[in-house]
Amino acid sequence: MTVLFSVKERWYTFPVPILSIADRNFRAWADRSDRWRRVDYGVHLTRRNFRGRNENLLANLQLGFNRKYELFYEAPGYGRRRRVGVGAGFSYYRARALDYATVHDRLVTFRPQDGFPIERRYVTAGLRWRKTVRLLAAFDVSYHQEAITDSVNHLNPDYYLGRTRREYLDFSLSGVLNQRNTFAYPLSGRYLQAQVVYRSFITEAPSQLLTRVRYARYVPLGGKFYYSGAVQGQMRFSKRFSYADNRALGYDVLVRGYDPYVVDGRHYALAQQGISYRLFDAGQVQLDGIPNPKVNTIPLVLYLNTFIDAGYVSTPSVVASNQLPGRLLASAGLAMHLVTYYDRVFTFEYTRTRRGQGGFFFRSQFPI
Repeated sequence: MTVLFSVKERWYTFPVPILSIADRNFRAWADRSDRWRRVDYGVHLTRRNFRGRNENLLANLQLGFNRKYELFYEAPGYGRRRRVGVGAGFSYYRARALDYATVHDRLVTFRPQDGFPIERRYVTAGLRWRKTVRLLAAFDVSYHQEAITDSVNHLNPDYYLGRTRREYLDFSLSGVLNQRNTFAYPLSGRYLQAQVVYRSFITEAPSQLLTRVRYARYVPLGGKFYYSGAVQGQMRFSKRFSYADNRALGYDVLVRGYDPYVVDGRHYALAQQGISYRLFDAGQVQLDGIPNPKVNTIPLVLYLNTFIDAGYVSTPSVVASNQLPGRLLASAGLAMHLVTYYDRVFTFEYTRTRRGQGGFFFRSQFPI
């Protein structure tokens, strides 16, 4: 028996222009009075398979409202079995505005006339272990320097616990079990991610311990129907937290529909589930007149999705004006998911929350 494999090589170098909003999400940006000034621009450069050894280089040159200069290097594996690899990088960031407090479950922003109210920089290095392409682990050590202006410290002395500068070391251990059928828009399989971070401050501040876990399951229901569900949680431990570290939902993860709000706290739990129906699958759309096979075919798949989210944030103390910590957050909605070029997923959804609020939201990634 003869088995023939036919593959199409992807692009290795991706110079992607940066033109993005300088906020957590589109709704938070649209609520700003100075929204048109809160735009970042620049270039994001990714070089995959660097030197032909599956190494990756990633660089960011971001100007505009927020400045960011970054360079990262990843080598997945060395040796005969290519199981042990390394990673390293550095980042420098400063912003023209800073969210220094949370009032009525919304971020309060300080923007000075001149200068940058916050500046961050860090360097990182670590080891990678790859049992298989689906089972990965990493250990990283990073050194951080962060500084705020005296004005920010005056507005919120708890932002850095009464200091304008802080230094710390992060020791991070993480692992990933990825058994999904595809990484962009999975339809079957499972995904497990866990992380433990110990933060030791060089300046006088209590150390912290952070744990995060996420598990997702994807099940084909038959025909054109697919189910997806995920649960994740976070736990933080310390004698005392600064405002900058006391973050839960609304930043990296959220209950859909609560986009305008943030929920501060030490611990959170989030559950998401949805059912998708494949409306349209054009396969590979061929672009006439473009000879390069890396870019002349575009996949187009459209899904109709209905979903339900629920989340909860636990914290020992709550600012009197904030109502969301310690309460059940829930939402439901209807969405359209477009899966296209180079694993891009675009989501347009209508969501209704437990508070009786509703709205349309746009996202650029698969939510679960």
